[in-house]
Amino acid sequence: MNNTIESALDPIRGQVRAISAMLPVGSKYYTVNAKDIDQGFAKKQAQIQADPRSPEMILNRSPRVIIVRDHSVIEQTFKTDVDGTKMVVFNPNTDDEANATIVAGDMNVFQTTDEAFTSALNGQRPIFANGVKTATRANVLNQSELDRLVEVRKTIDGYIDSLKSAIASNTKKVKDYEESILKFKQPVDLGASGPVHVVVTE
Repeated sequence: MNNTIESALDPIRGQVRAISAMLPVGSKYYTVNAKDIDQGFAKKQAQIQADPRSPEMILNRSPRVIIVRDHSVIEQTFKTDVDGTKMVVFNPNTDDEANATIVAGDMNVFQTTDEAFTSALNGQRPIFANGVKTATRANVLNQSELDRLVEVRKTIDGYIDSLKSAIASNTKKVKDYEESILKFKQPVDLGASGPVHVVVTE
């Protein structure tokens, strides 16, 4: 019986050692999160929806930025969660605490996979060991968002040019008319006919 228990634990123990070796004390690990650049976007959107006549204009969503954060490993511990899940805990009881779940035979821990990256962008907190791969993937998404904004800016620049042209055209029309009135209006010369006498009779 004891031999059966030991053989079941050996893969876990081996994996704990492997995970610990991947990110030893003194190394760095990386986390990723996405945040809206316009933190007040939801409020602006709600105000516009509440008043359809609002003159305000916004994008259909806030631009999003993908941020990579680096964390130094200062401590490692091993724990079993209440549901029996085995985990290696990095920097326990600190703001940098992160957990690596141990799944026997799964050595994709800390890998910059599509699944891990997607879960990071959805608010979970997987750990990445390769900073270059993590930053590269994050910046591909950032560049894609930047490209969208550049296209939006081109469109907006066109709108701005149209408004500037309309302002200049409106001003010129009025100015040209006023100048023509002043140019061709004949002055009244009262000096040649002498003084004008007005007699009021009942």
